[in-house]
Amino acid sequence: YAAELVYRDVEGVERTASANRLEAECAEFELDVAGLRMGRQDVRLRVSRKGEAKALGEASLCFARLEKPLCRRVTFDAERKMLVDGKRFFPLGMYTSTMMTKENYDYYSQAPFNFAVQYGRASTVAQLDAYAAIGVFAAVDVRSLIYGYNYSAKSGLKTFAESQKALRAKYAEMGAHPALLMWYLNDEAPLSFVPNVTDVHNFLHEIDPERPTLTCICRPTEAFNFLPSFDVAAIDTYPIGHRDTSNPMHVVWERQRQTDEVMRGMRPHWYIPQMFTWEWYTKPEFRKLNGITDQHFPTREEMLNMTWQGIAAGANGIVMYSFEAMRRNLKDKAEFEKTWAEVVAVAREVKRFEPMLLSDDLPVAEGLPKEIGARAWRHGGRDWYLVVNRTREAAEGRIPLGAKAASLKAALGTGVTLASEGDALVCRFA
Repeated sequence: YAAELVYRDVEGVERTASANRLEAECAEFELDVAGLRMGRQDVRLRVSRKGEAKALGEASLCFARLEKPLCRRVTFDAERKMLVDGKRFFPLGMYTSTMMTKENYDYYSQAPFNFAVQYGRASTVAQLDAYAAIGVFAAVDVRSLIYGYNYSAKSGLKTFAESQKALRAKYAEMGAHPALLMWYLNDEAPLSFVPNVTDVHNFLHEIDPERPTLTCICRPTEAFNFLPSFDVAAIDTYPIGHRDTSNPMHVVWERQRQTDEVMRGMRPHWYIPQMFTWEWYTKPEFRKLNGITDQHFPTREEMLNMTWQGIAAGANGIVMYSFEAMRRNLKDKAEFEKTWAEVVAVAREVKRFEPMLLSDDLPVAEGLPKEIGARAWRHGGRDWYLVVNRTREAAEGRIPLGAKAASLKAALGTGVTLASEGDALVCRFA
């Protein structure tokens, strides 16, 4: 097979370039950006059989060459960390909904949250005002404004032109609001919705170049196919009490890493920790069929492990699911407040280490045992290592440091002993 890239040059003439490398899942091209037309264009990949003119298939991605650098209010740096008004920002929050009332905003403000995914019908300015009053930015859900979108959120719009009109109106209503951080476009939808979501993603960038788009992906292998349709992927992995009664923890790390590998590191990825019990979403016959005997709201230790696993695997944002589900299902006030206190405790632990999460990453040597996940940062003249036991069993991780550690101190965690052996940091988990 042969692959070529089709693009417009500085004069607007259509040109083609042959692939430097062509593999089953990747075609690689190298172009001088100075040779591309100014402004936005779709660059197209065209695949054919060698020696034949007829194309077997095409795919496209939008590329923009700007005469002046865009100073976006919300963007991402080379480490895929979010920048808000030029400063690094670690999103920490939950999925909320249109059920937000004064009582619910009061609860939400008890946690050190700075972010919320407003999940459900598109937000109102009054809701954004309420978020701003408690120091929270919001992602506004516009799935119902995507033509043909009828997965988890229903859209009555039939054409892209109808979506454009509705999105212009929504942007006119709230586009200048300081609490609006990004647009929420997709929630676990199948691949058939990629064209519709991509059209809306690109259109939003036209009318609102200041803000990115967010999508939720539940099948990591499909992340590459969704690439044209989002700026940030949030991965939801909910292992506690789903289908495996052993409640495996290790899948959180694996799915985050798999998503990043499939996207080839081209997009930021966040993690959505499980803050619900599957009992709320499964019927007795499903549990019986799958032999599920233990469905419970994750314990604090389980919530912490999942959350830190996601961060260790490279997540630069945490959005828990979900405040709305907790409020809807935990009807007894005492039960809700007890469970809510556990969730808040998890958020506070993450917030405590926000300065490190916003610092520059350090490389972590490969070759860790499969039970261990690790990530490192440099902050305040020290190296900070996040090392997570991804299992419920005892485990040991040896991390080469390149030099002998002058001193060691555990900043968080339980049942962990540290040792410096040669130029390695050794973490032993009970």
